[in-house]
Amino acid sequence: MNDFQDENEKVEGAESSGVSGASIWPGVVIVALILVAGLAIVYAHSQRSQINAITSRDASLNTSVAQLQDQLQSTTTKLNEMVAQQQAAAQAAAEAAQAKQQAAAEHRAVRTGRTAAHRGRVGSASEKRYNALAARVDAQQKELDETNQSIAKTRSDLQASLDSTASGLNGSIAKNHAELVALEKRGQRSFFEFDLSKEKQFSHAGPISLSLRHADTKHQRYNMMLLVDDNRLEKKNVDLYEPIWISSSDAPQPVEIVVNKITKNHIHGYVSAPKFSNAELNTDATLQPVSATSSNASDAPVAGTAQPAATPTVQP
Repeated sequence: MNDFQDENEKVEGAESSGVSGASIWPGVVIVALILVAGLAIVYAHSQRSQINAITSRDASLNTSVAQLQDQLQSTTTKLNEMVAQQQAAAQAAAEAAQAKQQAAAEHRAVRTGRTAAHRGRVGSASEKRYNALAARVDAQQKELDETNQSIAKTRSDLQASLDSTASGLNGSIAKNHAELVALEKRGQRSFFEFDLSKEKQFSHAGPISLSLRHADTKHQRYNMMLLVDDNRLEKKNVDLYEPIWISSSDAPQPVEIVVNKITKNHIHGYVSAPKFSNAELNTDATLQPVSATSSNASDAPVAGTAQPAATPTVQP
């Protein structure tokens, strides 16, 4: 009888311990889900901060370029005015030389036999005119030298500013596949490489469609048709490495198109687009990690379309 009671107590103890262990697992799962949700929120906030910083930098660069263009236009206007002054100075110099020759001729005429009174009147008038013209030429020559020095200094300062701005902008342009991969590793934008042959059909490259119409290998230029939001845009005589910017109402930043290789009836380049749309930036819950977005894009490529720069199947 005692043995039977002992066995019953053991069975009841085992059942109570099993129930206690089963009640612990839901709590552990809830804590794990809370930790994962917290990490996701922190990651989304970090990504949004980086995107805002990039947007501010691009806006600052665009403002600098606009200011430099205004300075260049102002300098061009000044140069035109200075050229006009130089022409006026050259004309004045020619008049002075002519007056000098005339004065010399008059002096020779005086020496050949004119009367003393006539020699005095003619010599005095010619000498006064010559001295006035000489003083005018000297003043204009001095002003011309100062103007040339000012032009040289203005050109030097403007060229330095342009070089500095161009260096900042060229840091975001990839000239080959390796540089494109380096840009994508920064995690700022999504990149889609494309290879286009001359044809009327459009090929997808990220958020837009492209069609090559002409490739000039001699001058390294090309003509292209773009299909953006059901609108056709034509770009003519675009140079190699020259970026094309296309703005969209749904994107916080414009889409960039760069061609880094031009051959006969063929071009190669890439499309750079913002990773998130305005709607995604305004809703934190829709933000996804960059690695997840890249893996989904590489797992399901669309036939006949350009692939992201990190996809191994794309050739530079």
